[in-house]
Amino acid sequence: MGDLRALYRHGCYRSDCRASSILGAKRTYLAGLGLIAAGAIHGSLAQSLGWLIAARILLGIGTATQYPNAMTVVRRYADQHNAQTRSAIATLTICAQSVVAVSAILFTLWERRTATPFIDVRAVAANHALSMTLSRTLLTYTPFYCIFFGLPQGYRSPAASRPQTPASSCFPSPP
Repeated sequence: MGDLRALYRHGCYRSDCRASSILGAKRTYLAGLGLIAAGAIHGSLAQSLGWLIAARILLGIGTATQYPNAMTVVRRYADQHNAQTRSAIATLTICAQSVVAVSAILFTLWERRTATPFIDVRAVAANHALSMTLSRTLLTYTPFYCIFFGLPQGYRSPAASRPQTPASSCFPSPP
């Protein structure tokens, strides 16, 4: 399984960097956003497990395509306007966290009203061990993703390195 993940990450990031070098960061970002939208629509209309897996693959490729190019677009904008990338990334993070919080509340309210919920929120709340496991997972993954996605941007300063192509900014550079 580890080899499969490594192959996936290597393939997606390498092909994304090549695509962004040829097409440009903004076009590649929009293509990734299109793949994410297609995967989301595909997943919501899926009739079988195979279709859900295909939708998840689209979501994964779209996300792998979109993230590095989003960072490139933010960095270029910051360079053009003599601004810090940290403030833009912090703003995007706050907006994303807000959307997640609001959508989680709406999802919970929806699931409580439905006769046959996709996730039985009442059963999760009643099962203390499951609730604690899900809470620990949330508390573990949130700092991990904040560090994994935020730290490379924080270490990268305009004086230390100026990427000339989108491909050079796909991977974090050493401080």
